[in-house]
Amino acid sequence: MTTALSMNLAVPTTRPTAADRAGARSTAQPPVRLTRRGRIVVLAALVLLAVAAVSMVAAASSAAPAGQDRPPVTMVVGPGDTLWTIATAVDPEADPRATIAELRRLNELSGSNIEAGQQLVLPAR
Repeated sequence: MTTALSMNLAVPTTRPTAADRAGARSTAQPPVRLTRRGRIVVLAALVLLAVAAVSMVAAASSAAPAGQDRPPVTMVVGPGDTLWTIATAVDPEADPRATIAELRRLNELSGSNIEAGQQLVLPAR
């Protein structure tokens, strides 16, 4: 006895329709398009970045180089001047004792005596 095996194979007989092809395209992402408001926001962000870059360059160029300090400021002691009066004149808001210590260090003074006509280097403020 012979048995014949039959197989049912589904073979498409027609081509895909336009609707089938449109359905396949609908899963693809459409290209990104900027609205007028979006273009304005992007332009504003670019302008802000440009302004920030220019201001940083301007600030860097106007600052004095780190290796070059300003020349020291000096003064000539007048009659009746003391380290206390000079310290309060140099930095009125600071503690005069700290300013006096700085004056003594800068001018290599061993004590508190100063004389009229003496030249003192003042602390930078």
